[in-house]
Amino acid sequence: MPLHDWSRLPEWEGVHQLWIGELYRSLKAKLPAGYRAGLATVPSLTIGRPASHPDINVRWHPGLPDLAAEPSLDDLTGFDTEVTILAIDPSTMVQVFRGAALVAVLELISPRNKDREQAQSATVDRFVGYLSLGIHVLFVDVHAAPATFSLADAIAAKLDYEQPPCPAPHAMAYQVRGPVDGGGQSVAVRRAPLAVGQALPALPLPLGRSLRVDIDLEATYSTAARDYLSWPSFETDEG
Repeated sequence: MPLHDWSRLPEWEGVHQLWIGELYRSLKAKLPAGYRAGLATVPSLTIGRPASHPDINVRWHPGLPDLAAEPSLDDLTGFDTEVTILAIDPSTMVQVFRGAALVAVLELISPRNKDREQAQSATVDRFVGYLSLGIHVLFVDVHAAPATFSLADAIAAKLDYEQPPCPAPHAMAYQVRGPVDGGGQSVAVRRAPLAVGQALPALPLPLGRSLRVDIDLEATYSTAARDYLSWPSFETDEG
């Protein structure tokens, strides 16, 4: 099924959930022995590195003093100021593990991942964080807006390498090749420009330096779109 113009259709969130599920099932069936896939919900806005379990975990247990006896939340004694921070929206991605080690991630970009400057910076930082930790990445961005921002170009700028301009929509695969002399990681990049009205390509999801799994974006997208949308009515609306 050709890629649709998601700036004119309001159903992206529903298709996103179905598509990521199709990608998960397709990938899971292709993984070699010793690898496993899972769906994870992570913050779409993170700073510096991927989200993980907190270092300190606080729980409440029955039998402890009633919470009502604790000081009011309005009591700011001992604090200097109170601020409101940016809201964090959940985002679902596919993760691939070898044993307990996270080796690769696959993500569908949503408009909220890049609709504001803070969201753009946080999304770039998240992917750069994965790559700096040696985790392979594949992401798909089917949203052309905003026209002034390209996630692929922003990642290239953050990693300080040159590439031809790659505006959205596009899909990108990054294979971490390993450490290089002088520090840092060597990363191989696969660019796949996308276009409304054209079929989506297959792209490799690297699992190691010499191991990868082909991801059929077209087949998984088609299944998700057909399941969620009534295409005849939308095709009529679009002319």
